[in-house]
Amino acid sequence: MKKIIIALVAIAAGFLGYKMMAKDECPGGKAFETVAECQASGLTADVCSTSFKTAQEKSASFKPIESMEQCQLRYPHCEQKGPTAFVPSIHKVCIVAGKPAEPLYGTLGMNIAGGH
Repeated sequence: MKKIIIALVAIAAGFLGYKMMAKDECPGGKAFETVAECQASGLTADVCSTSFKTAQEKSASFKPIESMEQCQLRYPHCEQKGPTAFVPSIHKVCIVAGKPAEPLYGTLGMNIAGGH
């Protein structure tokens, strides 16, 4: 009986860990890497181009990070913005009906090397 309880706890912990790792990056909507991918999903060209433009504008107001190393500790891909500032690169754009598009910057992997 004790082994069964231990096995059930291990299964539950594994399932919970999986659910936490596989959380939806765009709740209630869909994330797209390109305008073409967005249009291929059935959304109109206007919706897709406007959404990508909105996400780019939001990303442009991102507070710069002082060094590439600090940026890469938080985001998988970074780019230089000015002589001494760095910002995360947009990985995808989240489009949810009735809401402004949001830039998605990606997440770091869960490995001991810091996800790089």
